[in-house]
Amino acid sequence: MLKFTSRSNTKYIYNQVDNNIFPIYDNSSWKTITSEFKKAYPSTNISFIGPDNKLFNEVKSEVLIINLTDSCNLRCTYCAYSEHYPFERNHNKAQISFNTAKIAIEEYLSRSNHLIRRRINLYGGEPTMASSLVYKIINFINSKAGNVDFSINTNAYSFTNEWIDFVIKITFNYK
Repeated sequence: MLKFTSRSNTKYIYNQVDNNIFPIYDNSSWKTITSEFKKAYPSTNISFIGPDNKLFNEVKSEVLIINLTDSCNLRCTYCAYSEHYPFERNHNKAQISFNTAKIAIEEYLSRSNHLIRRRINLYGGEPTMASSLVYKIINFINSKAGNVDFSINTNAYSFTNEWIDFVIKITFNYK
């Protein structure tokens, strides 16, 4: 769960389990909001320890969100990751490696056997800024499992004909 406050002092919670943002309109404290939110949405986070990535935490996973890159081609004022919110990251050239993504994907697939349809969200920055990585990740996932629904959070500004053809072929769920 990511908590943030807008310039107009509206509180928001981002729920990584279902990929939704919830505005909080009352004057409840963050402690109360967090407590109530955790009751409604139990944690399903994957945890890692140590530099050797030995895993712990034996819970099932419902969804995998991969933050592909911190790079973005726009600076939208509504974006929680823009420079408009204090204590948030700044856009930069950081990008997840394909090997790290593979480790997360394989772990998610092993923890999501209970699902009829698995869900993987590609996130950023702007995921299309790492389009070659998106192709590799999607192809890798499709070689491992056939019951995966993909979504991508994008501004769609840099779509090329190649990207559009790929998206149509894969049938993304755009948000």
